[in-house]
Amino acid sequence: LVSAFNYDKPSDWDDFRKNFGEKHYNFRKRLYRDCPFESMEDVARLGLSNRGTASGECMRRAAASIEGTEHFGCHSYFNYQYHLEAVPANATLMTIRTEHLVEDYNSVEYHLGGEPQVLGPNQTVLAHNNENKVTGDELKHLSEESKKLVCDKLCNEIQVYKEILRRSINLSEEQVEESIRELSESCPRETAASTCVQPLPNITDKLVNGRGYISSKKGRRRE
Repeated sequence: LVSAFNYDKPSDWDDFRKNFGEKHYNFRKRLYRDCPFESMEDVARLGLSNRGTASGECMRRAAASIEGTEHFGCHSYFNYQYHLEAVPANATLMTIRTEHLVEDYNSVEYHLGGEPQVLGPNQTVLAHNNENKVTGDELKHLSEESKKLVCDKLCNEIQVYKEILRRSINLSEEQVEESIRELSESCPRETAASTCVQPLPNITDKLVNGRGYISSKKGRRRE
């Protein structure tokens, strides 16, 4: 999420406006310029904390940016919930995890009828990570208090992510548990939870605007 925030923040506003137009300029501007958020640490400390000093509107935008309920940047808006609810409930899912890129690419290739080890450990086809090397360390920092605030807002998204993992036919039970353990290192309480205080957002309008349709059987199974 920190990398997504930094990636979506334009480094040259005039250039961004010229290349992407007024619509996307205003999406970004409402969070990054109209609110005092230079980093994800600022979003949490100034916008999510009950001691935050951002305006009431900027506090609302801070929460909406993490929950994916309002369009500021593409990475957080088009989130796991968006992609899962865009497919039928009985759809076959396969997942490629960024942290296990080569391993999962090979498993997807195998499930599609290809070779089981099409990419070896020394492959150069895929990047081994998507680390943002442009922004400085101060923009990547997230304090422990801020992590808790962000994780609280990510609770529903974490539940959706766990469902995607468990429905992915190319991931073994051990691989699913491995990813859940990795997630728990960042957000232990929300990873262990099965429900959240806040209800899952209704993203009907987002699906219609983004995909042009709503699946007759939404991708997320509701118990």
